[in-house]
Amino acid sequence: ILAQAIFLESRVTTLAVHSRKCALRMGSSQSSCATHKPVISPCDLQMLFRILDKDNTGKLQGKEVETMFNAVLGFDTGSYEGDSAFDMEQVSDIIGDLHRRHPSWNVPSNVIKFINDNKDRADGADGGPMDDINMEKLFKILDNDGSGMLDNMEAYRFFAHIGVPARYLYLKSTEPMDAEAFTRIIREINVEHPEVDLEEKVVTFIQDSLANGKADFEEVENPEEEPPAPEQTGSGRKRALLIGINYVGSDHSLGGCINDVTSQGNVLRDHFDFEDMRTLTDDQDDESLVPTKTNIIESISWLVEGAEAGDQLFFQYSGHGSQTPNKSSDEADGMDECLCPADCLTNPWPEFVITDKELDAVLNDLPVGVRITMIFDCCHSGTMTDLAVSRDLGPPAGSFDEGHKSRFLEAPESVQPRVVACQTRDLDAPPRSREVVGENKDVWTISGCQDSQTSSDATIGGERRGALTWAFLSSLEDLNYSCTYDEVFALTKKKIRGKGFAQIPALSTTKEKNLTAQYLDGGH
Repeated sequence: ILAQAIFLESRVTTLAVHSRKCALRMGSSQSSCATHKPVISPCDLQMLFRILDKDNTGKLQGKEVETMFNAVLGFDTGSYEGDSAFDMEQVSDIIGDLHRRHPSWNVPSNVIKFINDNKDRADGADGGPMDDINMEKLFKILDNDGSGMLDNMEAYRFFAHIGVPARYLYLKSTEPMDAEAFTRIIREINVEHPEVDLEEKVVTFIQDSLANGKADFEEVENPEEEPPAPEQTGSGRKRALLIGINYVGSDHSLGGCINDVTSQGNVLRDHFDFEDMRTLTDDQDDESLVPTKTNIIESISWLVEGAEAGDQLFFQYSGHGSQTPNKSSDEADGMDECLCPADCLTNPWPEFVITDKELDAVLNDLPVGVRITMIFDCCHSGTMTDLAVSRDLGPPAGSFDEGHKSRFLEAPESVQPRVVACQTRDLDAPPRSREVVGENKDVWTISGCQDSQTSSDATIGGERRGALTWAFLSSLEDLNYSCTYDEVFALTKKKIRGKGFAQIPALSTTKEKNLTAQYLDGGH
């Protein structure tokens, strides 16, 4: 026990020392640690600043950051040297960097717990991101001349700056607005268009403006005309492969994976005109349709066989996800993300799992012009495909409910020594460069969580479901099955947050313009 205690204290010390190094590096640059996705949502981070940033500068002093980490870790991390001060993005990078290097410490979850435990220290904490305090801050930032009135063109430029269609504001008002009218309109747009994620964009803008000054807005046209309809691309063959594994009868059984792919298949058939579909589940008698590794690999070959430009392909996997040691060490954590076929429970790894490298090889072989959408409702799925452009979510302010079950499968004992070796290697050793799927391909991936996280298998509406699949299909329904990838992803985020799930979904694709493409060319 004493040896374990000494080891524990040494790990905390390592964590604290690296935190200080990362923070101090940030003090002299815009964040040398900012090479990964954020693991805390802007709304949660802003609440942290409202708790600690009492002088309302938009930055936390080193001492304030130290106070927070001491409380989160339950250990004195030591003092932050100098006069370093960190804005919201930099604090997010510190938290994310610590979490990626020491995932077992659950730093993001503990930070959120700290926020929830200390909300009473923040003024108006129960009002949410669009509360009176934030709306007053926003209006003061935008009201350049202090007249108490906001010019409509300046408001349009603000919307364009944060990536929200200015037409939404134009349809509400074409006249100058006082603070009350502006607040009412902003809140109405937030309710009417949840897919644009206005809350997070507003709080991010507020915090950045407080810390670094208001950004210069680019000129915009008066948004009188209807925007052009998103480009429709092709009308070729549609084919889908759906894989749901409940690991029936095993110690690792799940309850919602087969329901996920059944629901997804119904939506694809009824609203997107997919007819050529294959479903692999482990509850059927036909052995060729049981999701073993051999059958999954054969079915992936079936999915892409004969694909030509204009074809629309779809792939969903719901089941356990995991990580296995990566011999090439090109992953930042030394591990490959992997899918867990039904027969991997009793067979050796990595031979009986499917790694992200195997999936990337399939995608890179696709002919140019073939479009494929992939959904991974499993653990450690953030970069299940290595794509160049991404949208990601921060975790909601909530806890992991005891009624939820993780879709994580621990690697077998035979590979655990290599897992430990990956976890204890030099924290600052740079990973090898990684190849990503080519920009000339059209690939979209929606993942249930980040690489270091687990996805939930939960009871929702009386039925066992995957949290991602439930939120995603519900969002499609709310958007009448006609939306962009960005829009359905943003609404999925709100639904996951609303249920209190702690997982962070991700949307990735091969090029920036694909984020605003119509999901599956539009449904009905």
